Parts: sequence; C-alpha cells; structure tokens
Amino acid sequence: MSQVNTEELKAEYAGDNEILFEVINALLDSYSEKLEKLQAAIDSGNIKDIEFFSHNLKGAFLNFHAQSVSDRLKEIEFMAKDETIDGVSDKLKNLLPDIEQAISELKEIKDTLKF
Repeated sequence: MSQVNTEELKAEYAGDNEILFEVINALLDSYSEKLEKLQAAIDSGNIKDIEFFSHNLKGAFLNFHAQSVSDRLKEIEFMAKDETIDGVSDKLKNLLPDIEQAISELKEIKDTLKF
C-alpha cells in the first residue's frame, strides 16, 4: 500500500516541481532528527515533547498527503494530550515501517521531478 497520495501531492503543487523538490528536501533533512527526539521523549516519558514532536511530524506528513502516517501520529499526539502514554512506544514502533515507506516514496517522487 502506498503511503503518499502522489496524485493529490502533484495536483497541490500544480506542476511547480522546483518548489515540490525543495519541500521534499526540507522533510528529508529534518524528519529523522524529529523522529529521534520523539523516541527520546517516549523513552523518558516526557509527555510535552511527545505531544510536540508527534504533532510536528503529523503535520509534516500530512503536507505530503501521507494520511495514514499522519493519522497514526495524531493518535500518539492525542495520547500525550490525554496523558495516557502506555503503549505509545509500541504505536511508534509499528508506525516506523510506514514512515520509512513514505520517505522512500517521497525520494522517488523527488528523483523524477524535472524543472
């Protein structure tokens, strides 16, 4: 199953491949550090940082029409808001392959862009 809705993503940027290239690069440059910080927050039980980094990543992936990834990050965010973080580590662990798939798809999209 594809994680990124490529048609919606390309339609949103309406052929402005240079901007799409740049925003994909911005995510590729930042997502792993944010993911590491989310994992560190989970490991330490820092509810405020769990909420912050899951919210940040949720929005980033939603910008790329990765709805399933975004929805599952939203679940983690809401668990932190409700201060019920039992099981949040497993949720992130189960989400990681889909995040990596979304990143792989975005790299493929980026590699095909011409401008």
